[in-house]
Amino acid sequence: MLRETRLLMLVIMAATLSFAFFLLSVSIAILVKVF
Repeated sequence: MLRETRLLMLVIMAATLSFAFFLLSVSIAILVKVF
């Protein structure tokens, strides 16, 4: 149970990091287009 919970937290953290990286790259692309 503990191992599954830790794995779930790891998956959620990885998804959050990838989503944040996606938002960062999109905002950088918008800035490059604007300026």
